[in-house]
Amino acid sequence: MNKVVKKANKINQEISQSNDYIESIYLQEFSKLEQQLIEYLITTMTKNDLLLYEQQKEKVVQFHALEFARLLKLEDPKKPGNFIYRDAYKICKSIAEKKINFKFKNNNETSWFIGNIISTAEYNAGTLEITIPFKIIPYFVHLKSEFTKFKLKYIFAIDSGYGIRLYKLLKQYEKIKERSFSVHELRQLFGLNDDKYKLYTDFRRNCIDKPISMINENTDVKIEYVEKKIGRKIEKIEFKINSKLTHYQQALILFPTWLTEQKDKALKSQSSGIVTIKQNQIINQHHDFHKVISKSSNNSIEITSKLIQKNQILKELFDDFTVNHISNYEADSVELLQYFGRDTLFGN
Repeated sequence: MNKVVKKANKINQEISQSNDYIESIYLQEFSKLEQQLIEYLITTMTKNDLLLYEQQKEKVVQFHALEFARLLKLEDPKKPGNFIYRDAYKICKSIAEKKINFKFKNNNETSWFIGNIISTAEYNAGTLEITIPFKIIPYFVHLKSEFTKFKLKYIFAIDSGYGIRLYKLLKQYEKIKERSFSVHELRQLFGLNDDKYKLYTDFRRNCIDKPISMINENTDVKIEYVEKKIGRKIEKIEFKINSKLTHYQQALILFPTWLTEQKDKALKSQSSGIVTIKQNQIINQHHDFHKVISKSSNNSIEITSKLIQKNQILKELFDDFTVNHISNYEADSVELLQYFGRDTLFGN
């Protein structure tokens, strides 16, 4: 066994998962809290864990019960400590009892095995210890192809088990920008039993509409969908997947306009006979920069990024723009940029 003492403090971590794992079938429905704990446990996997797989040894993860409670937002000052014990027991017991039909490829043929995502869970003296079967380790470490990346913070921002599942399935096809499922496939992937949401309107409301609303509001993609009928019955759902622009991408779009504004100010200063070295740089860089941009019919984000990377003065101006003129700049964030003195740079 390999023990890892893990503190629940890496919600911003980017994680990779095999597409075979993402498409594996839940044989029972996993709740939001169960999925969030599973996703967090996956972040403990490292390349070194391949040795455990080769030795057929389980991976053991430990963390303090209070960290567990904070991670899943179970902590409540009004509740005594035994509530954390109770919640940990309930969540871990439920995960340990549920099965997944794991997909894997054997000589390019799709195969499967049925197993658990955790083997055992133990609570002792305020510490939670969870063991992960060696057989599933290759789904999460040293992935070279056919995998999907996403940030854990988006998983924890979705207040729905169906939303978490749907987000990962659609994030997998983000570059393709669309993905289709039959209603039957989605029910299987969600782990729904035959009696739950038998009416399609109930299924759509709880498993599609509400989750998509959460995904669109809280993650880095925006989802739309179209229903397809066979006769009078809706049999298939086609999802459209659009990537939200990161702060870095938004800034690249807006930088040319900002540079023009700064150039106009610099020219006014120049006409009055008072111009700084930086203003001269802006005037010169603006001319060369827009000359390249105007000739290009390609993606303006990509062109602007390349120009900034190649030109140190432009890079310094871009850094000045993001640091001193945007109040909420975080390169990977997907919220709207906030411009000092305006609601947003996009005029909203």
